[in-house]
Amino acid sequence: MFHVKQVGNMGGIFHRKKRYLNVGIAFLLVVKD
Repeated sequence: MFHVKQVGNMGGIFHRKKRYLNVGIAFLLVVKD
């Protein structure tokens, strides 16, 4: 197990981006509807 912190940071950034993406999709669906 090496660079555990780096992997953790990457996972956190990816999770945040995924969350923003989901919010954006939900927002577009609401506007579309």
